[in-house]
Amino acid sequence: MTKQEFAELYAGKINSQTIANAVTNEIEAHLEMYREDGLEDCPNYEDLEMILNDIQNAKSFPFQLTLHTTAEDLYQNCIIENIEDLFSGGRMYEELRGGQNGIM
Repeated sequence: MTKQEFAELYAGKINSQTIANAVTNEIEAHLEMYREDGLEDCPNYEDLEMILNDIQNAKSFPFQLTLHTTAEDLYQNCIIENIEDLFSGGRMYEELRGGQNGIM
């Protein structure tokens, strides 16, 4: 992904189903960590769940998320930042390029 594509992703614009899948996988991993810690009732869990539902219900792409302050912070600083770190390390290259061998 280019810097421009990541800038759009940070702003909540999801350009393809492939990118939506990567974001969904990252959100699901965070939600699992919250569940393991017994934090299903915390506001962060609910915010991530809301974002996940919005992405899963997207009918077409590009799709623009509408996020309030706390959800936006979680989305940008946890989810997208992790994806960018994984991508820069080469771990998500295939997945975000649409390949079948992505590691996540």
